[in-house]
Amino acid sequence: MTCIVVRPAHKIHASQRAFAHAGLACVGVAVQMLLPKDDIPHLVAQAQLVKAQHIIFTSQRAACLSLPFIGNLSSRTYCYAVGASTFETLAQWTSQHPFWCNNHQIMLPSAGQYHSEGLLALPRLHKV
Repeated sequence: MTCIVVRPAHKIHASQRAFAHAGLACVGVAVQMLLPKDDIPHLVAQAQLVKAQHIIFTSQRAACLSLPFIGNLSSRTYCYAVGASTFETLAQWTSQHPFWCNNHQIMLPSAGQYHSEGLLALPRLHKV
């Protein structure tokens, strides 16, 4: 399985190292590279997120850019937020679009663990 990690450019390499250390291949995309002129709906559709079992939102900005273009998710899909602001963005989206995530919980690392390593420490991701 390959993950797509959307992060600010200065944080991307640390996230990629953390994911690689956990045995997960990932492709890094800098948020700064996603410009309004880019075809974001096409990029999200190309990732086939509606087929994903795990979607990790690594920033509030990444969530805001991608959420409008992700179709309704399967009941087998788990969503993860790296931190409180990302969690809040996902929670607001799911309250406005309740069938989008089929009433799944949004997973969040423990307070003080709001980083890639904290996400990867979540028990559900140990099985990936």
